[in-house]
Amino acid sequence: MYKSSFKTVSNLSLRHNLSNRKFKSTSVGSKASHKRISTPNDISYIRDLVKKDDHENYIVSLFSPPKSREALWAIRAFSMELSNVSNNLSHSEMAVLKLQWWLNNINNIYNGTPQQTPLSRVLYDSVHDLGISKMWFTRHIKARINSASSKNQYKNISDIEKFGEQSAACNIHAHLESLGVRDMNADNGARLIGQAESIANVLKNIPYMASMNKCQIPEDLLEKYNIKEIGKDKKSKSLENAVYDMASVGFTRLCGVAEIYVPNSPKNAFSAFLSAVPLKLWFERLEKVNFDIYHPSLHRRSFTLPFRVWREFNRKSLL
Repeated sequence: MYKSSFKTVSNLSLRHNLSNRKFKSTSVGSKASHKRISTPNDISYIRDLVKKDDHENYIVSLFSPPKSREALWAIRAFSMELSNVSNNLSHSEMAVLKLQWWLNNINNIYNGTPQQTPLSRVLYDSVHDLGISKMWFTRHIKARINSASSKNQYKNISDIEKFGEQSAACNIHAHLESLGVRDMNADNGARLIGQAESIANVLKNIPYMASMNKCQIPEDLLEKYNIKEIGKDKKSKSLENAVYDMASVGFTRLCGVAEIYVPNSPKNAFSAFLSAVPLKLWFERLEKVNFDIYHPSLHRRSFTLPFRVWREFNRKSLL
C-alpha cells in the first residue's frame, strides 16, 4: 500500500522546488474612463449563474469588495463557459470554433465593441473599470484551444499543472488585478492555486470520464499502478494509489501558497487566495474517504465551506 497521510507531503520542500523556477510578473491593463453598459439584470444573471454552477467560488466571491465581486462573477462565468465548450462538445473541431469565437469576443471587448450578451457586457465594464489585463482571458482560451486540438493524454502530473497554470490560474490572476494587486509573490501564489485546481478537476472528473470510456489520469501513473480499466472495479487499490499521488501534489501546492506566498503578498490579495479554501477542503474530504474517488460525499456540496472561508478570511491565513 502506497498511501499515507497528506501530512507527510505538505512540507517546505516545496520552497526548494519553487526557488528554481522563474516567474514573470503580470502586466496590468490601464484603466480608461468609459460608459458602463451592463445593467443590474445583467449582473444578477451572471451572479445567479455562478451561484448555481460554481457555488464554491460564489462563496469565495462574497469576501471581495463589491466592484471586484462583480468582476469575479464575470471571470468565473467566463471560465465556466470555456469549460462547458471543452467538455460538452463531442467534436473537437466544433469546440475549437466556439473557443475561437470567444477569442474574437475578448478582442472586441477590449476594443470597445463587445457582443450584446449579459456576460460580455459585465466583462466589458469589469476590465475597463478595474484595468484587468487582456492576456489572462486570451491565455485561458488558447490553453483550451490547444487542449481541444491536441487530444493528447497527460503524460504526467506536471502536464496537468502546466495546463492549470495556463487556464485555472488565469482566473486568480484576473481576480488579483480586480483587487488592484500588482505583486510577483501574489502571482506565484495564483499559479500554484491554478495547478491545484487543475489536479482537483481531473480527479473530480474521473467517474464521469470513465462512464464515457475516457481517462485523464496521467500515463505514467496508469503504468506505475498497472491500471487497465477504470470504473469496472470502483474499489481498486491501484486507482486509489494513483488518486493519492495526484492529490498529494495538489495539496502540497496549496501548502506552498499558505506557507510562502500569503505571508509575503499584499494584504488586499488575500480575497483572491481564498480560492484555495474550497480546494483544500475537498482534498481533505478525499483523504477522509481513503482516496476513494467514487465516494458519494465527494460529489456533494460541503456545508462547512462558508464557515471555512469566513474563518480564513478573518484569520488572514490559509494554514
